[in-house]
Amino acid sequence: IPKEQRHRALGLLREPEGQSQLFKLPPAENLPAHFSWADNYGNFITPVKDQGLCGACSYFSTMAAVEAWMRIKTGNPRLDIDLSEQYVLSCGNVGSCENGAYIQGVHRFIRDFGVPGEACFPYKMTDKVSCSEACPEFADELVSIGDFVVVSYEQASVDDIKNAVFHRPV
Repeated sequence: IPKEQRHRALGLLREPEGQSQLFKLPPAENLPAHFSWADNYGNFITPVKDQGLCGACSYFSTMAAVEAWMRIKTGNPRLDIDLSEQYVLSCGNVGSCENGAYIQGVHRFIRDFGVPGEACFPYKMTDKVSCSEACPEFADELVSIGDFVVVSYEQASVDDIKNAVFHRPV
């Protein structure tokens, strides 16, 4: 991406502290010096995707975490899962390519309404695609999540983040 256009891909908006409950995990005993969900008796991380010049990083990071969580939850690092960022971008009303999105808004939409697979609503690198363009059977394949938590705000604790990553993808 040319340097003068890189800012267009930055779209994470931060909700004001207090909008979401900060979650404190119990301290983990003896965290390993190195840990990765990409190398934990299998690779539970799905492939990196290109968001193009759309500030959709909140959508992509959320889908990556949900996809990895589904693989971890099923114990299947080869689970074929690829969720539709475009569906949430076009149907979720939680942000835009130009202004970005609150990551908690993306999570809330997936929790409350679900998201279909990528094949149902492929990514177009724009927020100008109507929600009606989702495949007709999208409701039959919605994946949703339970509740989610915020582990860190501005004063990030390295130990809290390491502890969270050790338990689940973040």
